Amino acid sequence: MLIMVGCGTSATPHAPAHAHLPAVQKQVEPRPGARIIPIYKFKFGDGQPARVRLGEHVQWFNADSMVHTASGDDFDTGFIRPGELSEPIQFLKVTPPAGVPYFCNVHEGMKGTLIVEDTPPPPDGVGKSVHSMVTLGTDPEMLILHHISLFNDPHHFYHVTLEARLLDPGPRDAYKRYVQANPDPLIILDPELFVLTELENGTRKEMKGTFSSASINPLVNFGDPIPGLEDVRVGVSHLIEFRKYRPLEPYPDRLQYRIVSTGPELFLLHEVEGAPSFQEVARVEVTPPLTGAQLKGAPRVTIPTKRLQRVPDVTLPGAALSNSTHVLLSPPPRTLRPVPQLATGEILDVEISGSKHQIKVVKSIYFDTRILNK
Repeated sequence: MLIMVGCGTSATPHAPAHAHLPAVQKQVEPRPGARIIPIYKFKFGDGQPARVRLGEHVQWFNADSMVHTASGDDFDTGFIRPGELSEPIQFLKVTPPAGVPYFCNVHEGMKGTLIVEDTPPPPDGVGKSVHSMVTLGTDPEMLILHHISLFNDPHHFYHVTLEARLLDPGPRDAYKRYVQANPDPLIILDPELFVLTELENGTRKEMKGTFSSASINPLVNFGDPIPGLEDVRVGVSHLIEFRKYRPLEPYPDRLQYRIVSTGPELFLLHEVEGAPSFQEVARVEVTPPLTGAQLKGAPRVTIPTKRLQRVPDVTLPGAALSNSTHVLLSPPPRTLRPVPQLATGEILDVEISGSKHQIKVVKSIYFDTRILNK
């Protein structure tokens, strides 16, 4: 479990009462080589049929705030809590070409299609997935994209930050209008399905995606698509950072961040190392100002007065609400959801590349602890 000095806990999500979930559930680990299908915005994957190979293991990952199942005639995951994986299911029978339907037993009308094919495995052994990204900046031709990652999903087991741009005039104008009307917004890009390592090896130079407004509360589903920013082309300009997580790494003595620039704007991104941990993004001002040369390479920022501590695992019970329609879920083991570490208006003494500076937090934009599960 994670403790952030000076922080408390926040509310937990809800699930239907008939779920009869246990108070504490064993955390399911990703099976090596398994195909992981995300459940997101009450859709299985991207809403399109999922293709898997004969003999392949499949796990469903619940990225929503409500409990779900993936249930077909011949398989059933059982209830999957928010932020957790189902047990792996192996498929040993080829389906008809159109596939077979499956459903969520909790939410009527929520359905997917699974196609099992007798095909050879892909050469890289990794399937495509949804890689949502926090979007930063007011200039649509110079955006920062920061990957929303997870320790318990091998497809999302990477710390990724890149510079990107909108490729077409119409979406650029729509983006400018939105950020002018909504200063310092939390915007999430949901790109098309792709393999994340394509960014690292340089084969992914462009993607289509939809930009949505979002709540700072990561347990609330991301909001509606922004008008004019649905299914638009996004170009990859520059990869700032790409690395695989090392969950057994010890924590640094003090909190570590990176600072990235879109020109006039500076953003602080928490550097995740060991598990459990958290992701955080804030817009900041730095005194004395940093030069362009100092900002090159997204320098590390150390906050000497802040640190992380582990505490022993604890049992966190569930509770039935008075209306008998929901069960209040406790956080899973090794999970604690504190309030944001960096508060808007907070002033911090920091070290940037060995030099002392002062940072003012102009706006806390994003804070998420779903990543902290091992």
